[in-house]
Amino acid sequence: MFPAVPEWGSCYVSPWVGSSWQLSVGAICGAILVTLILLYVARQILPDNRLLLTGVAIGIISSALMTWTVYFSTRVDLRQLIYWMKGGFSGTDWQDRWLMLALFPVILWLSTQGQQLNLLALGSMSAQQLGLRLVFWRAFLVCVTGWLVGFSVALAGAIGFIGLVIPHILRLCGISDHRALLPACALGGGAVLLLADIIARQALAAAELPIGVVTATLGAPLFIWLLLRNA
Repeated sequence: MFPAVPEWGSCYVSPWVGSSWQLSVGAICGAILVTLILLYVARQILPDNRLLLTGVAIGIISSALMTWTVYFSTRVDLRQLIYWMKGGFSGTDWQDRWLMLALFPVILWLSTQGQQLNLLALGSMSAQQLGLRLVFWRAFLVCVTGWLVGFSVALAGAIGFIGLVIPHILRLCGISDHRALLPACALGGGAVLLLADIIARQALAAAELPIGVVTATLGAPLFIWLLLRNA
């Protein structure tokens, strides 16, 4: 639910911010916006499915905003928009290291919070009965997720299905404890992303495919299979 708003923000501000990191700034601003909205919703102590549906609705609104952006874009802006919608590393270099430095501390900290996530996975009532501050952790994880997704989209655009498929596959492999699942997701997601990047670079001789195209092509059928298997 997060990536669509950073994508739209990155392309919406680009005509007015004349610097090499204009898209990154727009993506982060979009992530902050959607994080604040979800933070407000999370504080209403709504059921988890309501929070998820709110995120879906925000994603639909963001998609509509991006459609308007496409309609009014110049040729140059349209190329940038398509790049950020599909995702890839072809435009990433060491000038973007400040984005990576903003990600690493949060990732390392989050990987140590497996016990709290285990409690959340038990359900709202059980987590509260076991002493977890549900409202605080809900709001805090929304902020952390917004931070990570915003900077990730700023760095490489929206690359889909990695965050959906990898955790499900690891759970099928028997890794259900979040203390092991979080580091495994980071390593497994990175490995799959590296493989997708290699495929994207080698699939066509004349051009490089966006990584998001590769991950969606491979990940969507696998995700549908996982849903049917769980059903």
